[in-house]
Order: sequence, then structure tokens, then C-alpha cells
Amino acid sequence: MKKHSYRAVEAFRGADKTIRIVGHRGARGVFPENTMIGFKSTIEMGVNLLEFDVVLCADGVPVITHNHALHVPTFKHVGGDFIDHEPKVLDLTWSQLQCFEVGRLDSSTQYGQRFPDQLQFAGIKVPKLDELLGHVANLSENNVYLMLEIKSDPNHVNNDIFRKKLVSEITKRVRHFDLINQTLLHSFDWRILEECKSSAPDFPTSFLTQINHNPADVGEDSSLSVGPNIKNYGDHIPDKVFEKGGSLWCPNVQDITPTGLRRAKNLGLVTAVWTVNTVEEIDRMIEYGVDAIVTDYPGRVQQRLAVNGYNWQ
Repeated sequence: MKKHSYRAVEAFRGADKTIRIVGHRGARGVFPENTMIGFKSTIEMGVNLLEFDVVLCADGVPVITHNHALHVPTFKHVGGDFIDHEPKVLDLTWSQLQCFEVGRLDSSTQYGQRFPDQLQFAGIKVPKLDELLGHVANLSENNVYLMLEIKSDPNHVNNDIFRKKLVSEITKRVRHFDLINQTLLHSFDWRILEECKSSAPDFPTSFLTQINHNPADVGEDSSLSVGPNIKNYGDHIPDKVFEKGGSLWCPNVQDITPTGLRRAKNLGLVTAVWTVNTVEEIDRMIEYGVDAIVTDYPGRVQQRLAVNGYNWQ
């Protein structure tokens, strides 16, 4: 039913006995999140769909990190201790951001205790968006696809000028590396996605959703202050995504229902569910027949798909 077929969208679409795997922030359960070592390792394990988060530094450089402020459980001073306060990324220049490392996880924090198997590395820095784009562009095969989440700063959610700059800085870099056909623009903030449709219509858009009664995960910025109130849409959320021109719907694993999934499929939307980590959740998504599973544990999903006779590529 969609007027335009995007190559990047089709890479996330499932097929008969095939469910795609999307590495969430690389593979956060195994490698430091949103890092080049995590992205490269995820690709090497045969997972060629990557989800990650982009915000701007003070000097307009797009960088890959989840929260709008530096994250106490994951940021250390170079060669020193974990940080004890959280300055905003938008208040730091790129060079100032280089004073921190993100390759280790503070296991004494609630957030750190969520990922006890995450490998630890010294000397890992927050990457520029350009670093990941350059790596993907230089791969011998053009088969890695990017679910690029544009983070909406709650302090600028009503700032049209900032929103335009944010989208422009990101899309011009994707264009520079000639990766339009391998990139989804992805956000909880539907106003950002409207700006994407307006200023970069050659990119497909992916709509993240989370119903308001679901709490934010421990130690993470909440999406609820930037996204629309969708709690009354029920199983008609896909209809709203379709009306807004979305190509992909990305609901929270707690929200997806077989009825909602059928509506999405009938509209031609690809459905990628986040963040699916437990065996019970993975098996339920296989039973439902979603297109793609966004997960911190790609290997765990690979195993469950194999046990159930499914492929992921």
C-alpha cells in the first residue's frame, strides 16, 4: 500500500521463516553500548542491522550516545574514575567530550547490574556519527543498514530552529557517505519525523512508540516527554504511523499485540519490536511473526530463531 519502496525499509522486513535481528546500540548486553567496537563486533557476528542514538555536541557535531547528558554508570574520566555528575552533551564541544571514556560499566549502579556480561574495554570514546558512517560505507558489501535514532532534547522539543538544525546536521552526513539507501531515520518525537519528511523526503522514517503507562528503563532518558500521547490509540497506532507517512513501526515489546501487528502488516508497514531480551519475549515475538527483533543480545535471538527453524538473513 506504500507509494515508495525503500531499500532500507525492505532490509528490516521479515519473510517466510525469517525474522530480522537488529543490534540495539550495537549489542549492549555484550559490548559497550553505542561504541565502534560494539558496532563492528555485531556486524562480524552476522547481524547487519544496527540501531543507535544520535545527539549534537555544542559545536554541532553529531555523536552516538543515548542520553542527552553524560551517563554516570558508563562514563569515566580518561584514565580515572566514573563521573559523579552529568553535564549535557549539548553543552560540551567534541574536544571536551574526548576527556571521557565509555568502554566500562559501573557494576555498583542499578544500570550496570542490568548487564553483568558486558565486556569491558579501556580507551573507548564516544564516536562521531561520521565514524560509523565511514566504516559502513567502506565495507566491501553494501549490506549493513542503520536504524538511526534522532534523539529529541526535552529542553528543545518546541524549538523549530533547533529541530531543523538537528535533522540537517545528521542527514547531510548520511548523504556525504552515500548511505541514504541504507539508513532509516528513527525517533520517538513525531515532530522530528515530520521535519525529516519535509526536509529529507528521500529518507524513510521509522516511528518509535511507547504507551504512557510503561515506565522508562532504569538509568535511561524517558521518551514519554517528547513523543505524542498514544495511550488511547490502542491497536490503531499503526494507522497513525501510516497516516504520518511512516514506513516502519517500532513498538515497545510490552505494547505489541497480534491485532496491532496484523493492522501494521495490512498497511504495508514493517514492524520491528524493541527491546526484546528475555527468552520468553523472543519466543513470543517469533510466535507473533514480527518482521524484526531489536535486542541487546543478538546471539540469544539467533539461538531462539534457529531452535524454531527460522533464519535472520
